[in-house]
Amino acid sequence: MRRAFVLMISIIIGAAVVVGAGLGGYWYWKSAHAKARTSQVPSARELKQLRVDLPANTTNLQDGLIQFTLSLQAHDEQTKTELADMQPQVEDVVNRTMRGFSAQELRTQAGVTRLAGTLKAAINGVLPQGRVDAVYFATIVVQ
Repeated sequence: MRRAFVLMISIIIGAAVVVGAGLGGYWYWKSAHAKARTSQVPSARELKQLRVDLPANTTNLQDGLIQFTLSLQAHDEQTKTELADMQPQVEDVVNRTMRGFSAQELRTQAGVTRLAGTLKAAINGVLPQGRVDAVYFATIVVQ
């Protein structure tokens, strides 16, 4: 009888410890992720400080010309410094990438969106450590 009572108390205490650990873990996980979500969203001022504006450019397409002004959203200060230090290489990658598109393709929103994604991947390919989060066209004229 005493043995059954001790076993029952041990099971109840064990279950309470497991439930308490689960609730504590859930509370910790939820608060840690809430802090991470709020700290990962940069403000407009922070985004502006991490933007790199490239000079206006004109380059060839497969069947025409394109005039554009490009802004790159650097992921962090290190990336912004890399972009400034590697500006000639970045401009070369941009020009080579543009030559793979046709004027007809870039007259559509889908084509410009695809171009922005392709440019982002190409630029990230030449950066040794940093990364570009977005590519923005301030102006774009296809001829």
